[in-house]
Amino acid sequence: MYAFIIEGENLQKEIFGYEFQFVEEIQPERDEEGRIKIYLPQQSYKDANQTNVHKHGWGPFCKFRILREWEGLTGVYLYLVEGKVKYVGEAKDFGKRVNAGYGIISPRNCFKGGQITNCRINNRIFKAFRNRKEIELYFYETDERRRLEKKLIEKIRTEWNRESLQYSREKVHTNDHNIDTYSGKYLPLESYLKDSRQDMIEPSFEKIENILSFKLPKSAKKYNAWWSGKKRSHTKA
Repeated sequence: MYAFIIEGENLQKEIFGYEFQFVEEIQPERDEEGRIKIYLPQQSYKDANQTNVHKHGWGPFCKFRILREWEGLTGVYLYLVEGKVKYVGEAKDFGKRVNAGYGIISPRNCFKGGQITNCRINNRIFKAFRNRKEIELYFYETDERRRLEKKLIEKIRTEWNRESLQYSREKVHTNDHNIDTYSGKYLPLESYLKDSRQDMIEPSFEKIENILSFKLPKSAKKYNAWWSGKKRSHTKA
């Protein structure tokens, strides 16, 4: 089904007879210590108190982008994780679809009436990044983008596409034991601990507050009991 084709310095991937140009390996934004930056844009939406967050709007999300030279091109694109096609999409403007859509989740899109697909795909990409998976993006320029998109979804049965039977049957990625199950405001702390390679770390309160981007309550610095209790959101993180 797949075949690599070398033409000069260009690497292409042939899928069902279509030669998709290699765009690039996607890389998420990271902090100074190399950890993936976590974005929770819901809090910035001005009408957050009047609108409900949709089921994919809690994230967490990451940020990424591709080269601007791909803007203005019409066609079909593929997201691949570890070389396996996970999602097929079509776009009138490929570069903008990625950079202003999937790659950066706007606060409005987290709420009902927003772009659910952007949130859903970004979150899946974030989870793949967190599990140290390689993510690539391929593009095929064509004016028949909708026809080709439908054809490839039917043939590949991509699990991230709603149209795919495999996706409709999907429950949870139970075979991936490292997927995050916590999505609260203490997620950056969980990320920090999860990405640490040490058996034990002793961050200061100031360090923890810098990781979280907000101040800890006074009781966190005064009572050991604040850090215990399985049902508390911060102890889950």
